[in-house]
Amino acid sequence: MLLAGIALLQITRNLGRRKALAWWVAVVALSVSLLSHLGRAFDLHHSLVAALLLGYLVVFRRRFTARSDPASLRQALVMAPVLAAVVWVFGVVGLSDLRDQFTWDPGNTPALEAVRSGLLTLDPGVDPLTEHAARFLGALQIACWAARFYVLVLVLRPVILRRRQEAPAADVARAVREHGRRSLSAFASQDDKHHLLVAEGRGLVAYAVRGQVAFAAGDPLCAEDDVEPATREWLEHCRHHGWTPCVYEAAEERLPVYRRLGCTR
Repeated sequence: MLLAGIALLQITRNLGRRKALAWWVAVVALSVSLLSHLGRAFDLHHSLVAALLLGYLVVFRRRFTARSDPASLRQALVMAPVLAAVVWVFGVVGLSDLRDQFTWDPGNTPALEAVRSGLLTLDPGVDPLTEHAARFLGALQIACWAARFYVLVLVLRPVILRRRQEAPAADVARAVREHGRRSLSAFASQDDKHHLLVAEGRGLVAYAVRGQVAFAAGDPLCAEDDVEPATREWLEHCRHHGWTPCVYEAAEERLPVYRRLGCTR
């Protein structure tokens, strides 16, 4: 229950970040929940809640556009079958060794039960006769949830820029020369920053990414008329990559622009 709750919190957190893959995970989970409640005992109350949440996600599908990290996705595709095989083997070996300490449903085997309890986390088809057997059954389900949570973290990981995002050196120098009127502007051209051209190339945002937060080194370097479109473009860039945008040392007179765009101080 703890691991399932953590997984749900992880999905909810990433839905708040408008992650596209979090939308897919939530839609699949709600669809399974809806069908299970309708088909198993026709639980109207739970079915209605799942249907309402599913309908909300479908209606606002276009809002969920943030990407996940491609390298982490590839790692998740590799690790998912590997972890499934490890959990299954763990279950088969343990259930075979403790076979006499369980009461087995007709036709059930250690291999089938490892799939049922370990991979699918369904109601067990065995009844433990000893405390040791009960602990092993719980450990098998915990191992499956831990593997699921690890894969989920990889799938929903925000984009990691492994190479510096560069703009043409001439454009960076021009932006700093024409619009670098504040102390932080001197740091904008340094190699430890990513450089994003905004406002159709007329402006520049220098930023660094730490974890899930993108820190801009001051306001966009652009003309006053381009501040709002440049800031909007950078915010959309951050949201598209699953980052939380942060403007370090924003100018006081530009705070109304940030507030109009949904930023808080």
